[in-house]
Amino acid sequence: MDKYEVELGLFNYIETCYNRRRRHTAIGCRITAEFELYIKAYVV
Repeated sequence: MDKYEVELGLFNYIETCYNRRRRHTAIGCRITAEFELYIKAYVV
């Protein structure tokens, strides 16, 4: 996986998950945790 694919994956993650759920503050912390796990999984 090259840098472009990682950046594209992160962008897609933000667009599909964060932007859709940001109005729901109850799960805001969970989204942050999911985002961190995504970065750890794909940015090696």
